[in-house]
Amino acid sequence: MGHSYRFFATFLAGLVSISWSMADGLDGQKFALESSRTTDSLDRVDASLEVSGEVHVLNESSELQKLKLAVLANLQYDERSLLVSVSPKAPMRSVRHYEKALAAIEVDEQEMHPSLRDDRRMIAVDADEKKAILYSPVGPLGHDELDLADLQANTLILDRLLPPYRVAIGDSWKQSDELVGLLLGLDAVSSSQVTSEISSVENSVALVEMSGDVQGAIHGVSTEIRIRSKYQFDLRVKRITWFGMLLQEKRSVGHVGPGLDVIARLQVKIAPIEESPHLTDAALKGLTLDSAEAGSWLSYESISGEWRLLNDRRWFVTSDDPKAAVLRMIDGGEFIAQCNVSSLPQVDAEKLPSLSKFQEDIQAGLGESFGQFISAKQETNELGYRVFRVVVDGKASEVPIQWIYYLVADKNGRQLSMVFVVEAELVERLGGADEQLASAVEFVDRTTAALPTLAPQ
Repeated sequence: MGHSYRFFATFLAGLVSISWSMADGLDGQKFALESSRTTDSLDRVDASLEVSGEVHVLNESSELQKLKLAVLANLQYDERSLLVSVSPKAPMRSVRHYEKALAAIEVDEQEMHPSLRDDRRMIAVDADEKKAILYSPVGPLGHDELDLADLQANTLILDRLLPPYRVAIGDSWKQSDELVGLLLGLDAVSSSQVTSEISSVENSVALVEMSGDVQGAIHGVSTEIRIRSKYQFDLRVKRITWFGMLLQEKRSVGHVGPGLDVIARLQVKIAPIEESPHLTDAALKGLTLDSAEAGSWLSYESISGEWRLLNDRRWFVTSDDPKAAVLRMIDGGEFIAQCNVSSLPQVDAEKLPSLSKFQEDIQAGLGESFGQFISAKQETNELGYRVFRVVVDGKASEVPIQWIYYLVADKNGRQLSMVFVVEAELVERLGGADEQLASAVEFVDRTTAALPTLAPQ
């Protein structure tokens, strides 16, 4: 998806129109739309996504720019259910193996083609009533990999759309705000009028139509979504076998993502299967299939390939270029801090600056914004890197600010600068997130440039 545009995990949808004729003699007959999905059920899933519209961004002059957006994506995976429940509060879990995960994304005539690495095709899903977490049990996913795999209408939770009682043609039921938020990948839903209605039954297949308007928030910004959806429930196999959704979304420009004015179409085909060679007991042996234990860290490697890091999911990469990257932290929907990571010229190890010289450079760089040094320390981390950490209080545009500066250097004289910027009143919310991020930075040896497989403890 590209580090500057997180649309994948936030609005996917689609709708394919199908003509149906209501079978004679079914008026008043009630049907049980009860899923037969159980632990160890296996499914083959094919999903296609098309998005078109505009991305809204602010330029350096804070002027709104509207850029054309086009997305085409195709995913195919086998999914094994590990923990199943239709109860809205019960946890659910599955594991998938992706045979295909490809996308073509065009923003203002610039193209991106995210894909999954071969060793990240195994992805597990943990879901509860509020969120679904995708992670790989073999190692951290990259930001783009998560965006690619984390479609709306997560197949693990689709059965929760079904009514808990028998219904006749024409009966309708309201989907809960929590389920709608989970279906669309929203952090919060302030208003939802999404209802489902069984519209016909033919050849033992019930067609359900779902529609409504939703107002909510994602990453701390408001969004408005209009849903039109259809899904098929096969009364013989007792499963949803097809789901299509059309979304119209208008989203405000946020701290970690662009504004959106898009139409998205998602189509998902689900076919129960007997076996999947990648999801057998033997294939899963030794894997930690629990996000709380496996960890849900994400990996990021700089465009230059000079360094990489692991971060928790409160951090979003909002821009990157060969020399620098910007990450922003969102916690509870609130923008907490920004981190600027920059490569510095490599020098002879004996010519690395001292801590006092580092402080002098910081004070000179801040100029009139500088207030006072709060702390300064030097240490050697677990990788043997020399790390300076300097905390400064000051003001920017009359707003009290705290800056936290890091200088990380290895024995070969490679250097990296990390600057955290946080308003003084939010310093406690930052907690130790700066130290965690700084401790997870690693210089890349180009002869062994594989991404890390273990999250920091």
